Amino acid sequence: MKKLVLLFSLLVSCQDYNSNSSDKLKYGDLVIDDEGDPNYIGAYKIIQNKCIACHQSHHNGWIGFSPSQWLSSGFVAKGNPDSSPLIMATSNFGGTMPPTGSPGLTAEEYQTLRTWISDMP
Repeated sequence: MKKLVLLFSLLVSCQDYNSNSSDKLKYGDLVIDDEGDPNYIGAYKIIQNKCIACHQSHHNGWIGFSPSQWLSSGFVAKGNPDSSPLIMATSNFGGTMPPTGSPGLTAEEYQTLRTWISDMP
């Protein structure tokens, strides 16, 4: 009986995903390091909902990026959204993303991304 209780305890207490992989996206909430940037979580949710789904195979590293990782990747130019490839790629700025037929960014989402980049600490 003790072995059965121990086995049951182990099964119940174990996580059902590998926390060092993107499996957590499938099985639970992703913990994002905002590095103290109050605008980042809002911006990340937009990127997650509008960008990562299509760019998952090419830019899988975007999943869970912190603000400093966006800066070091070159996709974001701190304080300068107009020079940030992430912003330049959006159709709102004359870019081609998302492609025709895909839901684009709303004006509010676009402004959230711009504010995040403009006001990065």
